[in-house]
This record gives sequence, structure tokens and C-alpha cells, in this order.
Amino acid sequence: EALPEVAEWHIKWAAEHGIGFFAFDWYYNKGATYISDALEKGFLNARNRGMMKFCINWCNEGQCTWDEPLDFSTESLCGFMRYLCEHYLTRPEYLRVGGRPVVMIIRPDPIIAWHGGPEGSRRALDAMRDVARGYGIADLYLMCIGPAERSALYRRAGYDGITAYSYGRGN
Repeated sequence: EALPEVAEWHIKWAAEHGIGFFAFDWYYNKGATYISDALEKGFLNARNRGMMKFCINWCNEGQCTWDEPLDFSTESLCGFMRYLCEHYLTRPEYLRVGGRPVVMIIRPDPIIAWHGGPEGSRRALDAMRDVARGYGIADLYLMCIGPAERSALYRRAGYDGITAYSYGRGN
């Protein structure tokens, strides 16, 4: 998955079969990124990457805790957003909805809990949006992954949309 020539085949086959974007599982904690070779070395170096959009699916679920526990503080979330703005969100092949770059977060509940509930979560996500505005991005389209029955909570917590991680599994 880290080879550009393999990514080129994936892009070709996906585009030929009506797939318009890839959501890359991506790991981040306190300024460190993990497990990003498929995107960094593969997709972004593929000659035909312009045929396909991509977005980040932040896997904030613990696989990157071998160095330090996950940090969901507003400061850390803003660092996460700065990294995305500096490396991905302004790229022409980055996925947008209504002109807004899509950022997926696989586990919204720890962010909600860290910030004392949905209102605190909304303030933290708004701080991320403010960071993006500083990079010339008018707004973000923040999606979370979770069960549909929690969609009202996630909307109150500041998310624009909800999706499932894979077919038949909401979270």
C-alpha cells in the first residue's frame, strides 16, 4: 500500500467502478502521526491521484498510544487541525462537501466525554474550525462514525454528519 504504482492501480480500478474517494485511516496524537504510509508514500505519489479524491479518517481509538495516552484537549485537537491544514486540506484532490473539506473522526464519544458533554465538544470542534479559517478554509465538514441512534447527540456535539465505518457496522 505504500508503493505509488500499487496506489495507481487502486485509483484506476476504483475510478473505473464508480468509486469517487478514499477515506484513509490515519493516526495522530500530540503532534505525532502513525500508520500513514498508504497515503503519504502511496496515494500522494501516484501519478494518477487526480482521478480520485481522498479524505482523512482520524482513528482516535488508541492504536497510537504506545508512546503516550491519547490527548483530546482543545490544544491537541487544534494541533491536529494545523497538521491537516498544512499537509492535506488545501490539496486539489482533497474531498469536499459544498466546498468544505471532509474530516472524519472514528470515535466522537471520547472527545465528547473529555470536554464534559456535547456543548464542550462543540466548543472544541469550533476551535478546530477557527484554526482552519486561519489557513484560508472557510469551514470544515466534520463527520463522525457511530450508530445512527446517536446522531442527535453528535449533531449537538458539533458534527455535520455521521457515517458507518463499514457496511453493516456503525461503530
